Amino acid sequence: MFRHNVRHLVKPGEYQAFLEAFRKLNAALPSAGLPRYALWVTLFGNLNEVWADAEYESLDEHVRLWHAARDHEETMAAFRGMLAHVVPGSIRDYPLEPVELG
Repeated sequence: MFRHNVRHLVKPGEYQAFLEAFRKLNAALPSAGLPRYALWVTLFGNLNEVWADAEYESLDEHVRLWHAARDHEETMAAFRGMLAHVVPGSIRDYPLEPVELG
């Protein structure tokens, strides 16, 4: 299993617009072969910090699916719509792999 975790900082005053844009993105993802993402908000820390995550079978699957999605106009339009509400340069991807503790 591979978990794709993404940290976003939403522009001040645009939180509700970001949520609507994220809903549109999540609705478009399956048509491009991608999973929907869960959305989390921090209770403490940075203002308007939002985390999104989804599970994939592997890092290779994640890369393959997102690469293929680049050609899916609806998904990429929704992705750009969501990005319009994020502070430029603030998005951070965290590729997470589980640790076997035995």
